[in-house]
Amino acid sequence: QYIYDYHIFEHKWQQNDDRQTENFLKLSYPLFDHLTITGGWHYLYTKYQTTDYNGNLFVGGINYNMPYFNIQGDIDAGRLMTDKVTQYNGQLMVNPLGNLDLYFISGVSYLNRNTTDNFIFSETAGFKVIKDLWLETSATFGNQDDYVEAGGLYIYNTFDDTKLKLAETAYIQLGKRLM
Repeated sequence: QYIYDYHIFEHKWQQNDDRQTENFLKLSYPLFDHLTITGGWHYLYTKYQTTDYNGNLFVGGINYNMPYFNIQGDIDAGRLMTDKVTQYNGQLMVNPLGNLDLYFISGVSYLNRNTTDNFIFSETAGFKVIKDLWLETSATFGNQDDYVEAGGLYIYNTFDDTKLKLAETAYIQLGKRLM
């Protein structure tokens, strides 16, 4: 990504290169039929102008899964660039039909970044349109600066603060084990 800064004294815009390399590892272990624990690690290497930043984020969570609902909670903690980040997440998925033909997901996150606290809310609704095709609509509300999503997979650490994220996703099943 290129970041542009206006230099007043030189009366011109300067282009700055912003590069980020990431590694992500997540492990899941089923303790019982309906109870799974997860752990993960997300490493980020960011180079901006002449400064290098290393970030490490660790994730731990638990998931309880039944045919009509799924409840999970996790904690994300670590350092992203110069920020100390701790985030607590809770999510409830409801399947009123007992399958993925219709589902709703509600999530809440409490994000502590250095000395700033934020609540972030997310809502998702999905349904099967026809055989092998699902549509999903989602919205995420709140200040998402250094927000961690999807069990540590996605980290929103851009220069532009995100306040609202809207998404529409289509899933197509191409075979028994391929979507």
